[in-house]
Amino acid sequence: MIAKQYPIPLPTDYDMQIIRRRVAEKGGTFDKRPGLLFKAFLISERVRGASLNQYAPFYVWNETEALWDFVAGSGFDGIIESFGRPAILTWLPLSIEMRQGLRRDAVRSALREDMPIHIEADLPKLRKAQIDGCKSAMASDPGIALQLVAANIERWSMVRFTLRYDQPTATAPGTHAYEVLHLSAPGRA
Repeated sequence: MIAKQYPIPLPTDYDMQIIRRRVAEKGGTFDKRPGLLFKAFLISERVRGASLNQYAPFYVWNETEALWDFVAGSGFDGIIESFGRPAILTWLPLSIEMRQGLRRDAVRSALREDMPIHIEADLPKLRKAQIDGCKSAMASDPGIALQLVAANIERWSMVRFTLRYDQPTATAPGTHAYEVLHLSAPGRA
């Protein structure tokens, strides 16, 4: 299993309706994509308080072969043609908690929290704490639709990715807030 995101910064005056139309037209093609657990079509907009306009889809793939078939196939050509070939951030999932009866059409927002893994960290304890934290967050916050914690062991960092049924009220430093335009979740069963 692998998580990935390719944030694409867009100019300040970029018409974000272009992205909204693109997702409305093509988002459904991922609803039955083999090997994909989920894809969240995400944007941030300056007019809504973000620091920049950005298109930043976030994926979790059940199979690396399916990820490669997408990136090296015609599915990714549209991104390359429109924006160039973006750098793709990747993480290895440690924990994914998904709300029973996930209502994908009701998911409104996403948060990505970036966290360093300190050199002195006890890795087994850190992993257990993050897994327990995911379970606890799901149990105590009905606004969470899905939460994932994943690690990048090249950069020794972690990400906590949360899909929400509501809009977050505030974000902390190192946190990126997004609007969810569409959520495909073919692998949720």
